[in-house]
Amino acid sequence: MNEKFRNKYRIKSSRLPHWDYRRNAAYFITICTRYRENFFGEISNGTMHLSGIGEIAEDLWVKIPEHFSYVSNDEFIVMPDHIHGIIIIDNHDTLSGCEPASVVETVLDGGPISPVEMLHATSLQFRQQSQPHQQSQPGKKTLHPPKTGSLSVIIRSYKSAVTKKAREINLQFAWQDRFYDHIIRDNGSFERIAYYIKMNVVNWRN
Repeated sequence: MNEKFRNKYRIKSSRLPHWDYRRNAAYFITICTRYRENFFGEISNGTMHLSGIGEIAEDLWVKIPEHFSYVSNDEFIVMPDHIHGIIIIDNHDTLSGCEPASVVETVLDGGPISPVEMLHATSLQFRQQSQPHQQSQPGKKTLHPPKTGSLSVIIRSYKSAVTKKAREINLQFAWQDRFYDHIIRDNGSFERIAYYIKMNVVNWRN
């Protein structure tokens, strides 16, 4: 895991085909700006100085649990061109047959991994309901929206809200289409990832 951290903060996705991303777990998230542009501010003398857009990104990240009652935040950091954060999904209700699980001690089955596919930010406000399925047309691929309550819905909504406000300052603001996730498997991993996030500014030059 440390080798992944050193790989320019681009955490390899653990998007598991058999994993329901509405499940209770702690998720390590990395979201980057388009072309890695420093929209969020700059680091000087070991301190992150947020721009106006950076303050928006930080404020809306903190407010994610206000819009998704089953979500809580842990350690996070807004960097010049990306955001690292731990999002915890802890829903006491059964989600479509997916029984609640331990938040940070989830045991994963083995299996192949594939990149996280991030839907474009189509909504300009936080919402918990995904849009209805599009009517399929001959020759066109049907777009299936993410499941209500899933990690993708949470991140898409966050990115959309930031985009709306950020473009009041700079019309050029944009995100990378994808985000990166890592399902935290145990308490030891949780602590290492939280420490990595906390030290991100200090290690920026590396």
